[in-house]
Amino acid sequence: MVSPAMAAVVPSLVPKEALVSANALRVVLSKVTASLGPALAGLLYGLVGPV
Repeated sequence: MVSPAMAAVVPSLVPKEALVSANALRVVLSKVTASLGPALAGLLYGLVGPV
């Protein structure tokens, strides 16, 4: 849901010459957070248990 909005906003936030790098960074960070978020949640659940 957020990805199209972020893709549309990036060109207005960075200079034109940095657009390719900014888009690449956005994609990499979204993939990293999509994989680390559930892993960290599982670790926390394992350490703390259900609340």
